[in-house]
Amino acid sequence: WARIASGQVRREIENDAAEAARLVATGKMPVTGVSTYPLLDEPQPAPGDRGRPAERRAASPARGGQELLGRIAEQVRRDENRELFEQAIAALEAGAGLRELARALAAGSVASGEPLEVVFEAGVFEALRERADRLSRERDERPRVFLAALGALREVFAQLGWARNFLAAGGLEVSGGTPAPTVAAAVEAYARSAESVVVACIAPSRREAEGPELVGSLRQAGAEHVLLAGRPESGAADPGGATADGWVFEGCDGPAVLAAIIDRLEGQR
Repeated sequence: WARIASGQVRREIENDAAEAARLVATGKMPVTGVSTYPLLDEPQPAPGDRGRPAERRAASPARGGQELLGRIAEQVRRDENRELFEQAIAALEAGAGLRELARALAAGSVASGEPLEVVFEAGVFEALRERADRLSRERDERPRVFLAALGALREVFAQLGWARNFLAAGGLEVSGGTPAPTVAAAVEAYARSAESVVVACIAPSRREAEGPELVGSLRQAGAEHVLLAGRPESGAADPGGATADGWVFEGCDGPAVLAAIIDRLEGQR
């Protein structure tokens, strides 16, 4: 109880929650159906089908609650200086339950404090998905990102699959994604689209030599935001990184990257 009263337990819980959030954001702790294998065409419930609010409990507590209240009242009556009573009220206001309060009063003291925030592991991705869904309703079409692919299918297949899943986790649809043999062909495919954000998937063997050219050509064709799929190699010559707006790869801060994309798409209203 002393660890709870001192705030030690709270700090441990908050530290664990922060670490879990980091693992979820970087994909090291996947949330199936949310950060991995998301369904863009998942049917959405109609406003009237979201369920009725839970009925309020009766004003008088159930039998078990009455017994607890009786025990609490007896303990408070024995408190001559009223300190326990005041602490008990503070604990209830902070979110403590009757059983917690009864145990604490039996121990002779009540720890009060701000209740912990309820955090869902999928929450950060669900918030992004809600933003994308709102754009879908406003524009009558889901926000899209163009996938530019340079190289043979066998060379970019894994990148394309990962990028589709990554973007879908934020509620974003993709267009393009057909591997092109040359930079010119990849840019020509993009020019036929209307997307302003591009994720470029380039065969690793061609990234250093042709990455900067592809990024520059995509910009000339109208791309406003270009990201490269793949992890930048430490110490390697710049494979387009100086001209691209960033990288997307397994282990990056997914919610931050997706939020930046959605910010840009929302600004195009």
